[in-house]
Formats: sequence, structure tokens, C-alpha cells
Amino acid sequence: MSLTLRLKTASTILREEGPARLLRYTTHRMVESYYERHFGVDTGKEVMLDSLGIHDPDAVRYSPAPYPAFFRAMKLVGADLSTSVLVDYGSGLGRIVICAASLPLAGVIGIEFAGELVRRCNGNLERARCRFACKEVAIIHGNAMTWHVPPHVNLFHLYNPFLGQTLRATLGEIARSLHKVPREAWILFGSPWEMSRIMAAGEIIPKAWVRSAHDVLWPFHKEMTDRDPNGYRYRVYQIDSRQ
Repeated sequence: MSLTLRLKTASTILREEGPARLLRYTTHRMVESYYERHFGVDTGKEVMLDSLGIHDPDAVRYSPAPYPAFFRAMKLVGADLSTSVLVDYGSGLGRIVICAASLPLAGVIGIEFAGELVRRCNGNLERARCRFACKEVAIIHGNAMTWHVPPHVNLFHLYNPFLGQTLRATLGEIARSLHKVPREAWILFGSPWEMSRIMAAGEIIPKAWVRSAHDVLWPFHKEMTDRDPNGYRYRVYQIDSRQ
């Protein structure tokens, strides 16, 4: 977001919602800027996929998840990180891959369909690599619907990257892997509007597998809990397919 747009946004918030909300917004922007400088990356820009020549009704624009929300969501993961592998679907400019790689995970995988975003993501990864605690980091240029989940992956991150059949097929691949090699796993899903309906139906991820579901709110949107119970948050699902 450009400085001009940020100032315009801040002015609108102050005028329409008051100084308390403006203070939260300003703090949020400062925290985001801190992490961008800390990792030496540029992951804060939204990217409309049609600007990259991608026209898919299931596609959602690239938009970065809030840094502190991801780290708070990871605290709800009960797995041993040293033996855990995280996959980020729709990895975009690489923010979550970089955040995850700064943790002592066994491996981090990003999957991205847009070639231009893969290129820019790899540039961000190279600049941030000195901050990595995890050395096994890979970006796959491919389609999440057809990517077969390896049996050692147990952490799944999705920041509302796609909708419709793409989301259902991707969850189906996750379920297939968990059924083939039963194990405990966690799904961290940002803004779970559609995901909440899929999970409630239990048709792809069986309800019997779901051990718990907890929310981590975006830092800037804590006051919006009642207005949008499935937005502005991570929902962290604990899954166990061992029967």
C-alpha cells in the first residue's frame, strides 16, 4: 500500500470510526512494517490475479495474512515442530513460507499457480534466508487441486486462497493423504467463510476426524467478532484421522 493510500485510509478511519480505531490501525501498520524490514522482504502488496493474465472464477487475489496472527495461530498447533512439515497453499509472494521457515520446522512447502508470483516469491525467499531456522524450504509452481500431499506433511495453511471446486478438490487431496496414512494434523485457515460450511457438512473432512477448532482474530479487527463470525481470523482445526 502506497504512503498516499495509507494516509487516505488513516484519515477515513479517524473521521468515520474515531481515534481508538485509528490507533489500532497505526499499530497494525507499524508491526507489518517491522516484520517486512526484519525479513528484508516485500510481501505486503495485494496482487489481482487478472493483472497476471489469470482468469479463474475460483481464484482469489493475493493478499498477505497479518504477520502476528500467523505466529499466534501456530501457537495452537500441538505438534512437535522439529518433525513437522507445513504446506502453504497459494503462497503468493511468500510471506507465510518465510514466517514458517523462521520457525524450527522440519520443512516448509509453498504451492503457487501464478508463475510471476513464484518468481517474486523466490526473490523474497533469497533475501530472507539468513533468518530461516528451517533449511528445507521449497516453492512448487503448480496446481493445488492436483498436488498429491506427501505423507510427512501434517500442517496445512490456507489464507482463503481459492473458492469453489478448487478448494473442495484441494481439501479432498488433504483428506486422501490423511486417510492413506492416518495421522494427526492441523489446518490453519484464514477467513474461513466457505471453509466453515465445508467443515460443517463433513463430506470431505469427516466430522469424526475434527478434534477441535479455535479462532485467532486479526489484530486490527478484534471488534468485528459478532459482525462476521467467519472473517478476519484464522480458524485452527485439529484433525486426527487415526481410527
